[in-house]
Amino acid sequence: IKGNIEKKLVKAYRDELKGADIHSGRHKIVFEVMKTFLNNFFEKEKQDCGFDVLMLEKKIGGVGFRFSLNGTGYRVTLSGTVDRLDFKDGVYRIIDYKTGRPEPLHWLDDRVTEPQLPAYCLGMSSEKVGAVMFAVVRSKEKERGFRGVSRDIESWPGAKSRSLDARLEEKGWSTFEEVLTHWEKTLPRLGD
Repeated sequence: IKGNIEKKLVKAYRDELKGADIHSGRHKIVFEVMKTFLNNFFEKEKQDCGFDVLMLEKKIGGVGFRFSLNGTGYRVTLSGTVDRLDFKDGVYRIIDYKTGRPEPLHWLDDRVTEPQLPAYCLGMSSEKVGAVMFAVVRSKEKERGFRGVSRDIESWPGAKSRSLDARLEEKGWSTFEEVLTHWEKTLPRLGD
């Protein structure tokens, strides 16, 4: 992963800021700062080396589900870009990189308001999904880490969240399977 940081960052930078010169001025400073942030993040990630990275920035398609709108049934096929898909201990870990402050609490709402990562789970066998996480890449070390839900939340640096725990308790959910079941029931109804 670390070997691809500069190449991926150059591409992302050029895609977002067409015509920007990353070799001079403020663009060079921003580019170098982002590269340092990412290198620091992945250096920390290297400590948990017991997983295989299966996908990085991979476009996927064919995640299908059915829903009903005003009594008419529809089938929708979703596509998107998975930032990272890991495999560890027989389960997949779906990860989306964020530089802001993502909020996985929205995944537990009756109407899921940030459905991208939960939707990727719809095409997978629920027993094969081990974690759905935002990987937060920030300048301050205490702000870096993971935010999300997992079968083993303790193994994710920074992922333990009192507000997430409180919401799960409020819903009466004590297992990761209950979160997956919630997504299986609510995501197809987003069109209603």
